Amino acid sequence: MRHSVLFLLLAFSLLTACESDTESASLEGEWQVLTARRNGAETPMMDGTPFRFGEDGSFFTGLLGNEATGTFAREGDVITTAGLEPALEYEVRALTDTTLNLRADYRGFQFDFDLVRKPLMDQ
Repeated sequence: MRHSVLFLLLAFSLLTACESDTESASLEGEWQVLTARRNGAETPMMDGTPFRFGEDGSFFTGLLGNEATGTFAREGDVITTAGLEPALEYEVRALTDTTLNLRADYRGFQFDFDLVRKPLMDQ
């Protein structure tokens, strides 16, 4: 019993000491789709698609071949876009300083996007 309590205390302290990557890394900046999957199957037609998240809440994307500007709001691991077609809700599945994985549902399809941050000199 004593070992169980010690294990639980250790596990809790490790969990609370480590901030998740999705909370500590910055979303703001310019990203580019490295790979995209529709319902689990890779779809190269979206490779290179830009996503830009501005510090002022502005949002830009070239998703679906159309350049569109709008706004975004992030609450936890959910990003909601507005003012563009299609306005989507993205789930932030992973976020580091250099990589971003987003998931969105659109017209009955599940899309997963693996993005890389563009270097500042490319932005």
